[in-house]
Amino acid sequence: MSWLTTPFCSSDPPALPTIDAARIASWFNPFNPNGSSELRTDMYNLVGHFLWFDLCECVSGAQPSPPPALPYPTDAPVNTPPLTPPPNRASCGQLGSVFETSSFDSSGTITWNTHPTNTVPFYADTAQVLLNGGNPIGVSYPIDHVWTWLDHAGTPIGEPGRATQTADILAASPQSFTFPIPAGAQNVRAQSLKTGATSGTFGTEQSILAYGCGGPGITIEPCCPPDDSLSQMLAQILRDLQELLARGTGAFGYVLGTSHAGLTGSSSLSISSLVGMKATVTAGVPSHLVLEGNPPYQWDLGWMSILTGDGMIEEKRLTRQDQLWFPALMPNATTFGYFLFPGVTVTFTELQRG
Repeated sequence: MSWLTTPFCSSDPPALPTIDAARIASWFNPFNPNGSSELRTDMYNLVGHFLWFDLCECVSGAQPSPPPALPYPTDAPVNTPPLTPPPNRASCGQLGSVFETSSFDSSGTITWNTHPTNTVPFYADTAQVLLNGGNPIGVSYPIDHVWTWLDHAGTPIGEPGRATQTADILAASPQSFTFPIPAGAQNVRAQSLKTGATSGTFGTEQSILAYGCGGPGITIEPCCPPDDSLSQMLAQILRDLQELLARGTGAFGYVLGTSHAGLTGSSSLSISSLVGMKATVTAGVPSHLVLEGNPPYQWDLGWMSILTGDGMIEEKRLTRQDQLWFPALMPNATTFGYFLFPGVTVTFTELQRG
C-alpha cells in the first residue's frame, strides 16, 4: 500500500472498518469475486486510520464553513427528485467522476465508461452528484440521467431517482443532486437515457461524492498519536494475513495454463506455483466397472500425484472423464506424477492462480 500525502491529508482519516467474523469470511470466500478488493479496502482504511495521525498535520480550532450551494441556472430546468438537502459537512471521498462524450446505443442508453467502480466508503450514508455538460449531436433534449447503486457482485439494489436535462448546463453553474446511500451499496453506475434514440452523441461531466463516513457511533479521533495497543493488534493482524497468504490458503480463482496433451503410461511433469491440475481423458475405455453417477465413476483410469524433491505430498485416483484436483499443498509441489492404465490417454492442464 502507498499513500500520497497531499490528497491523503486533505480530508479526515479513513473510518475504522468493521472487521468481524462475517467480514473475514467474505475476504476468503472463493465464491465472492470481490473478496480481495474488500480485503485491500479494509486494510487500507485500517492502516490509514492510524497512519493519518503520523503523516498529516492536525489543525485545531474552528473549521471554515463550506461555500454556499450554487443556485440552479434558470435556463436548465430539471425534475429534481424529492431528495434530502445537500449535506452540511465535509465530503469523505469521491465515488467517481465522468468527463466524456459518448453515443447512445440501440436502447437509447449511454453507460459512462470512464466512471470507475470504486468501493463506497464504510458508513457513508449520503451521496451528492454535481452535473454539467450537454451539446447533444444527432439527438435533442430532453435527456434523462439516472444513478444506480450496485452491490459487491454488480447487481443493482436501488435507484435514487432521475433528473431530466432540457438544456446545456454550464460548468460554472452545475446542477446538484443529493440522495441517501442504501445499505449494501458497494459502488454506483451513472447512465444517460434518451427515449427513442438509436444513435447520436452527448457529453457530460459529473462528480459523485460521499458523505457521512464517520458512521453511527463512530467518533473521529482528536489530534493525538495512535494508541499503542491498537497498533500492536494491527501489526499482529497483518502478520497473520501474510502467513495465511504465504501458505496459499487464501481465497483464489484459477485460470487455465499450459496443457500437456496425448500423455500415456507413467511419467512426470515439472511444475511451479500451481493451485491445481485438470485431467481430461481423451482416449481409453475403462476395462472394469463403471458406477452410475453424474458424471459416472470410472475404474482403472490411473493415478495422479504431487511431489517435491524431498518426497511425495499427495496422491489422487483418476476417476472421471473430466476431473479438477486442488490439493491444499499444490503451490509447494515441484513435480506432477501420473500413472495411466494401458489404452488410456489423458491431457493434463495446469491450473494457475487467477
